[in-house]
Amino acid sequence: MARVVGHFARLLCLIADRQNAEAQYDATGSPVCSKGGAMKSIVIKRSIVISGHKTSISLEDAFWSGLKEIAEAQGASLSETVTEIDRARRQNNLSSAIRLFVLGHIRDQKMRGRV
Repeated sequence: MARVVGHFARLLCLIADRQNAEAQYDATGSPVCSKGGAMKSIVIKRSIVISGHKTSISLEDAFWSGLKEIAEAQGASLSETVTEIDRARRQNNLSSAIRLFVLGHIRDQKMRGRV
């Protein structure tokens, strides 16, 4: 379990600062990014249109930033990208599906040497 948490912390750091992040933990056990600042997990709720229907999605800021970057890189709007994630998801929770999508994208880029 600790290994999964460490990988998750590194991926969040990569999303946050796009630099070589090493998963480290402070005295309280909270993950710390390579720049030395503790990771923030502020959840932001935003309204978005999916397949013509307005809905609210709650994600941490790092995931919103990662999702926006992915959408821009694909030449798509945030709404279009989330609609595609919604169509392809296997999870009941859309926020979880988005997090997995962003983490998967970052992991794939890292494996290709682009992060």
